[in-house]
Amino acid sequence: MKILVLSPHADDAVFSCFDHIKGLIRSGHYVSVCTIFSKFTPSSLGDDVRGYMANSGFTDTHLFEKARQQEDKKALQYLGVKFMTPRLIDGAFQVYRGKSVYPTFGELFSGRIAKNDIRVLVLADYLRKVSISFDRVISPIGIGSQADHVITEYCAKKYIEWGKLSYYYDVPYYFFLRNWKRKYIHALLRMRISLRWITQEKIHCMKYYRSQIGLIIRNNRRLFFRESRVFFPEIVVSPW
Repeated sequence: MKILVLSPHADDAVFSCFDHIKGLIRSGHYVSVCTIFSKFTPSSLGDDVRGYMANSGFTDTHLFEKARQQEDKKALQYLGVKFMTPRLIDGAFQVYRGKSVYPTFGELFSGRIAKNDIRVLVLADYLRKVSISFDRVISPIGIGSQADHVITEYCAKKYIEWGKLSYYYDVPYYFFLRNWKRKYIHALLRMRISLRWITQEKIHCMKYYRSQIGLIIRNNRRLFFRESRVFFPEIVVSPW
């Protein structure tokens, strides 16, 4: 079986469903990971984006983009999957007519897709063409309301055949009760649930994302035990 995992950003697929992917590979399936929003632009950066870059250890947009891509390449090589990307612009860096589409993180995490966000049309066309070659597609469910995750879930749901679509619960956003809307609870009740507890292999792979792993640990310290033991499961739901 050929399986495509949609990863809005570098690290989403690994953080959210590494052990599920590894299990699929060991069962003889062919898995590809598509990192969708992997391009940054240096124009019209707001204070929130600059702060995020600084916390990741960067001030130069091009260097940050290159580092994130290299992290992703090494992690996915370790995971043993084929890498794909349409090279769309990350929502935090997306501009339209010289102005930021999501000027603050409040707008980026509002759960609403901006009317002038043309990436929706580009991604829809890309997924229509690419998904034909796969038997199953695993998409983020969009919990956390981050625009890029919401766009990915929207396009997957609208343009990929329902019977071949599964969803993973987005890490770290699903950790927090405030992010749990009714539809995410309904999915757990109505669909087949698969849980995987974190392995040492996953911990090792997560560390390839050096610019992000420190932020994850620092912002979610209560979810970590003895530095390396993370006690959250991966959650994947399927209609069958």
